[in-house]
Amino acid sequence: MCGFVGFVQRTPAPEQLSPMLRRVVHRGPDGEGTWMGGLGEWFVALGHRRLAILDIAGGAQPMATPEASAQVVYNGELYNFRDLRTDLEKRGIVFETRSDTEVLLQHLATHWAQGLSALNGMFAFALWDHARGRLLLARDRVGIKPLYYGQLPDGGIAFASELTALLQHPRMGRRLSAAGLESYFFSDYVKAPLTLVEGANKLAPGHFIEWSDGRASTPRPYWSLVQVRPAPDPGHPTALAAELWSRLGAAVERQMIADVPVGVFLSGGIDSSCVATLAQERSPHALRTFSIAFDDPTFDESDYARKVARRIGSVHVEQRLSEANLLDVVDVALAQLDEPLADPSYLPTFMVSQLAASQVKVVLGGDGPPLPPVACHAPASRGRRHRFSPSRTRLLPELGMEVEEIRSALGRRHSATTPALDVELGSRRLA
Repeated sequence: MCGFVGFVQRTPAPEQLSPMLRRVVHRGPDGEGTWMGGLGEWFVALGHRRLAILDIAGGAQPMATPEASAQVVYNGELYNFRDLRTDLEKRGIVFETRSDTEVLLQHLATHWAQGLSALNGMFAFALWDHARGRLLLARDRVGIKPLYYGQLPDGGIAFASELTALLQHPRMGRRLSAAGLESYFFSDYVKAPLTLVEGANKLAPGHFIEWSDGRASTPRPYWSLVQVRPAPDPGHPTALAAELWSRLGAAVERQMIADVPVGVFLSGGIDSSCVATLAQERSPHALRTFSIAFDDPTFDESDYARKVARRIGSVHVEQRLSEANLLDVVDVALAQLDEPLADPSYLPTFMVSQLAASQVKVVLGGDGPPLPPVACHAPASRGRRHRFSPSRTRLLPELGMEVEEIRSALGRRHSATTPALDVELGSRRLA
Protein backbone atom coordinates (compact mmCIF):
# COMPACT_ATOMS: atom_id res chain seq x y z
CA MET A 1 0.00 0.00 0.00
CA CYS A 2 0.97 3.63 -0.37
CA GLY A 3 -0.26 6.74 1.40
CA PHE A 4 -0.99 10.25 0.20
CA VAL A 5 -2.10 13.57 1.64
CA GLY A 6 -2.81 17.03 0.31
CA PHE A 7 -4.83 20.20 0.43
CA VAL A 8 -5.95 23.21 -1.60
CA GLN A 9 -6.38 26.47 0.32
CA ARG A 10 -6.05 30.21 -0.06
CA THR A 11 -3.12 30.69 2.34
CA PRO A 12 0.32 29.42 1.22
CA ALA A 13 1.46 27.13 4.05
CA PRO A 14 3.93 24.48 2.86
CA GLU A 15 4.81 23.62 6.46
CA GLN A 16 1.34 22.13 6.96
CA LEU A 17 2.07 19.20 4.63
CA SER A 18 4.84 17.52 6.66
CA PRO A 19 2.76 16.67 9.78
CA MET A 20 0.11 15.10 7.54
CA LEU A 21 2.69 13.13 5.59
CA ARG A 22 4.37 11.81 8.73
CA ARG A 23 1.12 10.06 9.68
CA VAL A 24 1.27 7.83 6.58
CA VAL A 25 4.98 6.91 6.67
CA HIS A 26 4.10 3.33 7.63
CA ARG A 27 2.08 2.99 4.41
CA GLY A 28 5.08 3.72 2.19
CA PRO A 29 8.58 2.82 3.40
CA ASP A 30 10.25 3.04 -0.02
CA GLY A 31 10.12 6.73 -0.80
CA GLU A 32 8.61 10.16 -0.22
CA GLY A 33 7.69 12.91 -2.61
CA THR A 34 5.95 16.28 -2.49
CA TRP A 35 4.70 18.87 -4.97
CA MET A 36 3.47 22.39 -4.29
CA GLY A 37 2.16 25.05 -6.57
CA GLY A 38 -0.12 28.02 -6.87
CA LEU A 39 -2.93 28.97 -9.19
CA GLY A 40 -4.45 32.39 -8.73
CA GLU A 41 -5.48 32.74 -5.10
CA TRP A 42 -5.16 28.99 -4.41
CA PHE A 43 -2.18 27.14 -2.94
CA VAL A 44 -1.94 23.41 -3.68
CA ALA A 45 0.16 20.82 -1.81
CA LEU A 46 0.47 17.10 -2.52
CA GLY A 47 2.48 14.49 -0.60
CA HIS A 48 3.08 10.78 -1.15
CA ARG A 49 4.69 7.83 0.63
CA ARG A 50 5.47 4.91 -1.67
CA LEU A 51 5.49 1.15 -1.38
CA ALA A 52 7.22 0.28 -4.64
CA ILE A 53 5.62 -2.64 -6.52
CA LEU A 54 5.81 -1.80 -10.24
CA ASP A 55 8.64 0.02 -12.03
CA ILE A 56 10.71 0.47 -8.90
CA ALA A 57 12.95 3.10 -10.48
CA GLY A 58 10.37 5.04 -12.50
CA GLY A 59 7.14 5.15 -10.53
CA ALA A 60 7.84 7.86 -7.95
CA GLN A 61 5.04 10.25 -6.97
CA PRO A 62 3.64 12.85 -7.15
CA MET A 63 3.77 12.25 -10.90
CA ALA A 64 3.18 14.93 -13.51
CA THR A 65 2.25 14.91 -17.18
CA PRO A 66 5.16 15.96 -19.45
CA GLU A 67 3.83 19.49 -19.76
CA ALA A 68 3.12 19.61 -15.98
CA SER A 69 -0.57 20.35 -16.60
CA ALA A 70 -1.68 17.66 -14.11
CA GLN A 71 -0.29 15.99 -10.99
CA VAL A 72 -1.44 12.76 -9.32
CA VAL A 73 -0.93 11.02 -5.98
CA TYR A 74 -2.25 7.48 -5.93
CA ASN A 75 -2.56 4.42 -3.71
CA GLY A 76 -3.35 1.06 -5.25
CA GLU A 77 -2.99 -0.85 -8.48
CA LEU A 78 -4.72 -0.89 -11.86
CA TYR A 79 -5.13 -4.45 -13.07
CA ASN A 80 -6.00 -3.41 -16.62
CA PHE A 81 -3.29 -0.77 -16.97
CA ARG A 82 -1.73 -2.55 -19.94
CA ASP A 83 -4.99 -2.41 -21.93
CA LEU A 84 -5.49 1.25 -20.99
CA ARG A 85 -1.91 2.02 -22.00
CA THR A 86 -2.41 0.45 -25.43
CA ASP A 87 -5.50 2.59 -26.01
CA LEU A 88 -3.64 5.75 -24.97
CA GLU A 89 -0.65 4.94 -27.19
CA LYS A 90 -3.04 4.71 -30.14
CA ARG A 91 -3.97 8.31 -29.32
CA GLY A 92 -0.33 9.30 -29.70
CA ILE A 93 0.57 9.47 -26.00
CA VAL A 94 4.19 8.52 -25.29
CA PHE A 95 5.01 6.94 -21.93
CA GLU A 96 8.21 7.53 -19.99
CA THR A 97 7.82 4.74 -17.38
CA ARG A 98 6.42 1.21 -17.06
CA SER A 99 4.26 2.14 -14.06
CA ASP A 100 0.50 1.94 -13.76
CA THR A 101 0.65 5.37 -12.09
CA GLU A 102 1.57 7.03 -15.37
CA VAL A 103 -1.23 5.14 -17.14
CA LEU A 104 -3.73 6.36 -14.52
CA LEU A 105 -2.44 9.92 -14.86
CA GLN A 106 -2.64 10.00 -18.66
CA HIS A 107 -6.00 8.22 -18.75
CA LEU A 108 -7.57 10.72 -16.37
CA ALA A 109 -5.87 13.71 -17.99
CA THR A 110 -7.53 12.54 -21.21
CA HIS A 111 -10.95 11.47 -19.94
CA TRP A 112 -11.29 13.10 -16.49
CA ALA A 113 -14.17 11.65 -14.43
CA GLN A 114 -15.75 10.10 -17.52
CA GLY A 115 -12.83 7.64 -17.56
CA LEU A 116 -13.39 6.27 -14.06
CA SER A 117 -15.72 3.46 -15.11
CA ALA A 118 -12.95 1.98 -17.29
CA LEU A 119 -10.63 1.45 -14.29
CA ASN A 120 -10.28 -2.12 -13.05
CA GLY A 121 -8.37 -2.26 -9.81
CA MET A 122 -8.08 -1.18 -6.21
CA PHE A 123 -7.28 2.49 -5.85
CA ALA A 124 -7.75 5.87 -4.28
CA PHE A 125 -6.23 8.98 -5.80
CA ALA A 126 -6.14 12.74 -5.98
CA LEU A 127 -5.60 14.33 -9.40
CA TRP A 128 -4.87 18.05 -9.61
CA ASP A 129 -5.60 19.59 -13.02
CA HIS A 130 -3.35 22.63 -12.90
CA ALA A 131 -4.44 23.89 -16.31
CA ARG A 132 -8.09 24.14 -15.26
CA GLY A 133 -7.71 24.63 -11.51
CA ARG A 134 -9.73 21.59 -10.49
CA LEU A 135 -9.28 18.53 -8.28
CA LEU A 136 -10.62 14.99 -8.72
CA LEU A 137 -10.82 12.52 -5.80
CA ALA A 138 -12.00 8.95 -6.42
CA ARG A 139 -12.12 5.55 -4.78
CA ASP A 140 -12.29 2.05 -6.28
CA ARG A 141 -15.55 0.25 -6.93
CA VAL A 142 -15.79 -1.69 -3.65
CA GLY A 143 -13.71 0.55 -1.39
CA ILE A 144 -10.56 -1.52 -0.92
CA LYS A 145 -8.41 1.60 -0.65
CA PRO A 146 -9.34 4.36 1.83
CA LEU A 147 -9.83 8.05 1.16
CA TYR A 148 -10.87 10.78 3.61
CA TYR A 149 -11.52 14.44 2.93
CA GLY A 150 -12.88 17.59 4.53
CA GLN A 151 -13.81 21.05 3.32
CA LEU A 152 -11.82 23.91 4.85
CA PRO A 153 -13.31 27.15 6.19
CA ASP A 154 -11.84 29.21 3.33
CA GLY A 155 -13.54 27.05 0.70
CA GLY A 156 -10.51 24.81 0.21
CA ILE A 157 -10.29 21.07 0.72
CA ALA A 158 -7.94 18.66 2.51
CA PHE A 159 -7.61 14.92 1.88
CA ALA A 160 -5.59 11.91 3.05
CA SER A 161 -5.35 8.14 2.96
CA GLU A 162 -5.96 8.00 6.72
CA LEU A 163 -8.23 9.95 9.02
CA THR A 164 -5.53 10.79 11.55
CA ALA A 165 -3.41 12.24 8.74
CA LEU A 166 -6.34 14.42 7.65
CA LEU A 167 -6.72 15.69 11.21
CA GLN A 168 -3.15 17.01 11.15
CA HIS A 169 -4.35 19.85 8.96
CA PRO A 170 -4.81 22.74 11.43
CA ARG A 171 -8.15 23.85 9.95
CA MET A 172 -9.84 20.48 10.37
CA GLY A 173 -12.12 20.31 13.40
CA ARG A 174 -11.82 17.83 16.27
CA ARG A 175 -15.44 17.54 17.34
CA LEU A 176 -16.81 14.02 17.80
CA SER A 177 -19.54 13.04 15.34
CA ALA A 178 -22.48 11.51 17.19
CA ALA A 179 -23.83 10.20 13.88
CA GLY A 180 -20.51 8.46 13.16
CA LEU A 181 -20.37 6.92 16.63
CA GLU A 182 -23.96 5.77 16.30
CA SER A 183 -23.11 4.14 12.98
CA TYR A 184 -20.30 2.20 14.66
CA PHE A 185 -22.45 0.92 17.49
CA PHE A 186 -25.14 -0.37 15.16
CA SER A 187 -22.96 -1.60 12.27
CA ASP A 188 -19.68 -2.55 14.02
CA TYR A 189 -17.85 -0.03 11.80
CA VAL A 190 -18.41 3.54 10.66
CA LYS A 191 -20.24 3.58 7.33
CA ALA A 192 -19.28 6.02 4.57
CA PRO A 193 -19.64 8.93 4.22
CA LEU A 194 -19.50 9.24 8.02
CA THR A 195 -16.44 9.23 10.26
CA LEU A 196 -16.05 9.79 13.99
CA VAL A 197 -15.19 13.45 13.37
CA GLU A 198 -17.65 16.11 12.29
CA GLY A 199 -16.59 17.68 9.01
CA ALA A 200 -14.36 14.75 8.05
CA ASN A 201 -15.83 12.52 5.35
CA LYS A 202 -15.09 9.04 4.10
CA LEU A 203 -15.51 8.85 0.32
CA ALA A 204 -17.88 5.96 -0.42
CA PRO A 205 -16.78 3.05 -2.64
CA GLY A 206 -17.33 3.64 -6.34
CA HIS A 207 -17.73 7.41 -5.85
CA PHE A 208 -15.85 10.55 -6.82
CA ILE A 209 -15.95 14.25 -6.03
CA GLU A 210 -14.71 17.29 -7.90
CA TRP A 211 -13.44 20.54 -6.40
CA SER A 212 -13.00 23.83 -8.23
CA ASP A 213 -12.67 27.45 -7.12
CA GLY A 214 -13.88 26.96 -3.55
CA ARG A 215 -16.71 24.53 -4.28
CA ALA A 216 -16.77 20.76 -3.84
CA SER A 217 -19.36 18.66 -5.61
CA THR A 218 -21.60 16.18 -3.86
CA PRO A 219 -20.04 12.68 -4.05
CA ARG A 220 -21.35 10.92 -7.15
CA PRO A 221 -21.21 7.24 -8.11
CA TYR A 222 -19.39 6.13 -11.25
CA TRP A 223 -20.23 2.43 -10.75
CA SER A 224 -22.77 0.30 -8.90
CA LEU A 225 -23.93 -3.30 -8.82
CA VAL A 226 -27.11 -2.21 -10.60
CA GLN A 227 -24.99 -1.69 -13.70
CA VAL A 228 -23.80 -5.31 -13.74
CA ARG A 229 -25.40 -7.11 -16.67
CA PRO A 230 -27.58 -10.19 -16.01
CA ALA A 231 -25.90 -13.53 -16.52
CA PRO A 232 -26.59 -15.34 -19.79
CA ASP A 233 -28.41 -18.64 -19.94
CA PRO A 234 -26.94 -20.78 -17.13
CA GLY A 235 -26.05 -23.75 -19.31
CA HIS A 236 -24.65 -26.99 -17.93
CA PRO A 237 -23.22 -26.87 -14.37
CA THR A 238 -19.93 -28.33 -15.57
CA ALA A 239 -19.53 -25.55 -18.14
CA LEU A 240 -20.44 -22.93 -15.55
CA ALA A 241 -17.85 -24.31 -13.13
CA ALA A 242 -15.20 -24.23 -15.84
CA GLU A 243 -16.06 -20.64 -16.73
CA LEU A 244 -15.98 -19.58 -13.07
CA TRP A 245 -12.57 -21.19 -12.59
CA SER A 246 -11.28 -19.51 -15.74
CA ARG A 247 -12.49 -16.08 -14.67
CA LEU A 248 -11.06 -16.49 -11.17
CA GLY A 249 -7.74 -17.50 -12.73
CA ALA A 250 -7.71 -14.44 -14.97
CA ALA A 251 -8.42 -12.18 -11.97
CA VAL A 252 -5.63 -13.78 -9.93
CA GLU A 253 -3.18 -13.48 -12.84
CA ARG A 254 -3.92 -9.76 -13.24
CA GLN A 255 -3.24 -9.21 -9.56
CA MET A 256 0.11 -11.02 -9.64
CA ILE A 257 1.75 -8.40 -11.87
CA ALA A 258 4.62 -7.06 -9.75
CA ASP A 259 8.35 -6.44 -9.78
CA VAL A 260 8.64 -7.76 -6.21
CA PRO A 261 7.89 -11.13 -4.52
CA VAL A 262 4.21 -12.14 -4.24
CA GLY A 263 2.72 -14.40 -1.56
CA VAL A 264 -0.73 -15.65 -0.56
CA PHE A 265 -2.72 -15.66 2.68
CA LEU A 266 -3.88 -19.25 3.14
CA SER A 267 -6.36 -20.09 5.89
CA GLY A 268 -7.44 -23.43 4.44
CA GLY A 269 -10.93 -22.21 3.61
CA ILE A 270 -12.52 -22.32 0.16
CA ASP A 271 -11.71 -18.71 -0.79
CA SER A 272 -8.02 -18.60 0.06
CA SER A 273 -7.44 -22.18 -1.12
CA CYS A 274 -8.81 -21.29 -4.56
CA VAL A 275 -6.67 -18.16 -4.78
CA ALA A 276 -3.54 -20.01 -3.64
CA THR A 277 -4.11 -22.84 -6.12
CA LEU A 278 -4.67 -20.47 -9.04
CA ALA A 279 -1.70 -18.30 -8.08
CA GLN A 280 0.67 -21.26 -7.79
CA GLU A 281 -0.46 -22.53 -11.22
CA ARG A 282 0.62 -19.17 -12.67
CA SER A 283 3.91 -18.81 -10.82
CA PRO A 284 7.23 -20.08 -12.24
CA HIS A 285 8.46 -20.85 -8.73
CA ALA A 286 7.05 -22.03 -5.41
CA LEU A 287 4.99 -19.25 -3.83
CA ARG A 288 5.10 -18.49 -0.14
CA THR A 289 1.80 -19.00 1.68
CA PHE A 290 1.09 -17.62 5.15
CA SER A 291 -1.37 -18.60 7.86
CA ILE A 292 -2.13 -18.26 11.56
CA ALA A 293 -2.65 -21.27 13.82
CA PHE A 294 -4.66 -21.02 17.05
CA ASP A 295 -4.11 -22.76 20.37
CA ASP A 296 -7.89 -23.06 20.71
CA PRO A 297 -8.91 -26.05 18.55
CA THR A 298 -12.39 -24.58 17.95
CA PHE A 299 -10.76 -21.77 15.92
CA ASP A 300 -7.77 -23.59 14.49
CA GLU A 301 -7.87 -24.51 10.79
CA SER A 302 -4.14 -24.68 10.27
CA ASP A 303 -4.24 -28.37 9.34
CA TYR A 304 -6.38 -27.54 6.31
CA ALA A 305 -3.96 -24.79 5.29
CA ARG A 306 -1.01 -27.17 5.53
CA LYS A 307 -2.82 -29.78 3.42
CA VAL A 308 -3.55 -27.23 0.68
CA ALA A 309 0.05 -25.99 0.77
CA ARG A 310 1.36 -29.54 0.36
CA ARG A 311 -1.05 -30.18 -2.50
CA ILE A 312 -0.07 -27.09 -4.51
CA GLY A 313 3.63 -27.17 -3.57
CA SER A 314 3.92 -23.78 -1.87
CA VAL A 315 6.47 -22.84 0.77
CA HIS A 316 4.17 -22.59 3.78
CA VAL A 317 4.92 -20.26 6.69
CA GLU A 318 2.85 -20.47 9.86
CA GLN A 319 2.65 -18.54 13.11
CA ARG A 320 0.74 -19.62 16.19
CA LEU A 321 -1.56 -17.23 18.03
CA SER A 322 -1.67 -17.74 21.77
CA GLU A 323 -2.69 -15.61 24.72
CA ALA A 324 0.92 -14.63 25.29
CA ASN A 325 1.75 -13.27 21.83
CA LEU A 326 -1.76 -11.82 21.44
CA LEU A 327 -1.10 -9.55 24.41
CA ASP A 328 2.23 -8.58 22.87
CA VAL A 329 0.62 -7.38 19.65
CA VAL A 330 -2.81 -6.07 20.69
CA ASP A 331 -1.75 -2.51 21.52
CA VAL A 332 0.38 -2.20 18.38
CA ALA A 333 -2.38 -3.60 16.17
CA LEU A 334 -5.19 -1.46 17.55
CA ALA A 335 -3.01 1.64 17.39
CA GLN A 336 -3.07 1.29 13.59
CA LEU A 337 -6.84 1.77 13.43
CA ASP A 338 -8.12 5.22 12.55
CA GLU A 339 -11.56 4.25 13.85
CA PRO A 340 -12.84 1.42 16.06
CA LEU A 341 -13.67 -1.83 14.25
CA ALA A 342 -15.69 -4.59 15.93
CA ASP A 343 -14.12 -7.45 13.99
CA PRO A 344 -12.24 -10.04 16.07
CA SER A 345 -10.45 -11.32 12.95
CA TYR A 346 -8.52 -8.03 12.77
CA LEU A 347 -5.86 -9.18 15.25
CA PRO A 348 -4.91 -12.46 13.52
CA THR A 349 -5.05 -10.62 10.18
CA PHE A 350 -2.63 -8.04 11.55
CA MET A 351 -0.30 -10.80 12.76
CA VAL A 352 -0.31 -12.72 9.49
CA SER A 353 0.32 -9.44 7.65
CA GLN A 354 3.36 -8.80 9.82
CA LEU A 355 4.54 -12.33 9.12
CA ALA A 356 4.12 -11.95 5.37
CA ALA A 357 5.74 -8.49 5.30
CA SER A 358 8.95 -9.99 6.62
CA GLN A 359 9.28 -12.10 3.46
CA VAL A 360 7.24 -10.62 0.57
CA LYS A 361 5.86 -7.24 -0.53
CA VAL A 362 2.59 -8.30 -2.16
CA VAL A 363 0.04 -10.76 -0.77
CA LEU A 364 -3.09 -12.13 -2.40
CA GLY A 365 -5.98 -13.27 -0.24
CA GLY A 366 -9.48 -14.69 -0.46
CA ASP A 367 -12.15 -13.37 1.86
CA GLY A 368 -15.84 -14.12 1.70
CA PRO A 369 -18.77 -14.58 4.10
CA PRO A 370 -19.27 -18.11 5.44
CA LEU A 371 -23.01 -17.48 5.93
CA PRO A 372 -25.78 -16.06 3.75
CA PRO A 373 -25.97 -12.27 4.21
CA VAL A 374 -29.33 -12.50 5.97
CA ALA A 375 -27.72 -14.49 8.75
CA CYS A 376 -25.14 -11.78 9.39
CA HIS A 377 -27.54 -9.05 10.51
CA ALA A 378 -29.22 -8.73 13.89
CA PRO A 379 -32.85 -7.57 14.00
CA ALA A 380 -33.11 -3.81 13.82
CA SER A 381 -35.12 -3.67 17.03
CA ARG A 382 -32.42 -5.32 19.12
CA GLY A 383 -29.81 -3.24 20.88
CA ARG A 384 -26.19 -4.42 20.93
CA ARG A 385 -23.72 -4.36 23.78
CA HIS A 386 -20.15 -3.42 22.95
CA ARG A 387 -17.04 -3.30 25.06
CA PHE A 388 -15.46 -0.14 23.70
CA SER A 389 -12.06 1.15 24.79
CA PRO A 390 -11.70 4.68 23.33
CA SER A 391 -8.02 4.94 24.12
CA ARG A 392 -7.24 1.92 21.96
CA THR A 393 -7.53 3.66 18.59
CA ARG A 394 -5.29 6.36 17.12
CA LEU A 395 -8.16 8.70 16.36
CA LEU A 396 -9.98 9.22 19.63
CA PRO A 397 -7.00 10.51 21.63
CA GLU A 398 -6.80 13.23 18.97
CA LEU A 399 -10.21 14.53 20.02
CA GLY A 400 -9.31 15.19 23.66
CA MET A 401 -12.85 14.51 24.89
CA GLU A 402 -14.18 13.27 28.18
CA VAL A 403 -16.19 10.06 28.14
CA GLU A 404 -19.18 11.97 29.55
CA GLU A 405 -19.12 14.21 26.47
CA ILE A 406 -19.47 11.12 24.29
CA ARG A 407 -22.37 9.86 26.38
CA SER A 408 -23.99 13.27 26.12
CA ALA A 409 -23.54 13.37 22.35
CA LEU A 410 -25.14 9.98 22.01
CA GLY A 411 -27.98 11.01 24.26
CA ARG A 412 -28.77 13.97 22.04
CA ARG A 413 -28.99 11.66 19.03
CA HIS A 414 -31.59 9.35 20.55
CA SER A 415 -35.24 9.90 21.40
CA ALA A 416 -37.49 7.73 23.52
CA THR A 417 -38.50 5.76 20.43
CA THR A 418 -34.93 4.84 19.48
CA PRO A 419 -33.60 1.43 20.67
CA ALA A 420 -31.38 1.97 23.68
CA LEU A 421 -27.62 1.78 23.34
CA ASP A 422 -26.09 -0.23 26.16
CA VAL A 423 -22.56 1.11 25.93
CA GLU A 424 -19.60 0.48 28.19
CA LEU A 425 -17.22 3.32 27.50
CA GLY A 426 -14.84 2.93 30.39
CA SER A 427 -13.56 5.80 32.49
CA ARG A 428 -10.32 6.94 30.91
CA ARG A 429 -9.89 10.44 29.50
CA LEU A 430 -9.38 10.47 25.72
CA ALA A 431 -6.17 12.45 25.72
